[in-house]
Amino acid sequence: MRCPAGYGDRFLAAFIDACVLFPACFVVADLIALSTESHSTGTVELRGAPAFAFSCSVFLLWVGYRIIFEMLSGATIGKQLVSIAVLQANSDICTPSQAIVRNLLCVVDFFPPILPGIFVMFILRSRQRLGDLVADTVVSVTDNSQRLRASLIGLAIGVGFTVVHFALQLTVMR
Repeated sequence: MRCPAGYGDRFLAAFIDACVLFPACFVVADLIALSTESHSTGTVELRGAPAFAFSCSVFLLWVGYRIIFEMLSGATIGKQLVSIAVLQANSDICTPSQAIVRNLLCVVDFFPPILPGIFVMFILRSRQRLGDLVADTVVSVTDNSQRLRASLIGLAIGVGFTVVHFALQLTVMR
């Protein structure tokens, strides 16, 4: 088995993924606001059902992003940039079912206020979250041959969502 990824690498990868996905969250808020007339004077205010729809949409966006990238390459854009990947015990890329299981269990891993997945990750030598233990995966250090490609994909996604967000904001202000 390869060397487990360090805490810093995992948190940096999560931060990079958040930077990629954050503009998409604005787009989701804009679309919900436009469809529910929850906007006025160029600001977006979501309450009640629109706020619930936003929360569910962001959860699906976040988990879907992670599942899709981990099924295709074993790593999200953030993980690729930090040179870590989700692997099986035999060092193969995780299977689609493993990617789904480990990412759906992020609800348990990051359950406030105790964050059991983070707690378990700090205790185990393999640095596995609860989702990793159930899915039989480990986040490990890889080579860095994917960094440039991941950088370009991440930049394109971030810029694309930012452009869509500002276009929707212009629509809201009219």
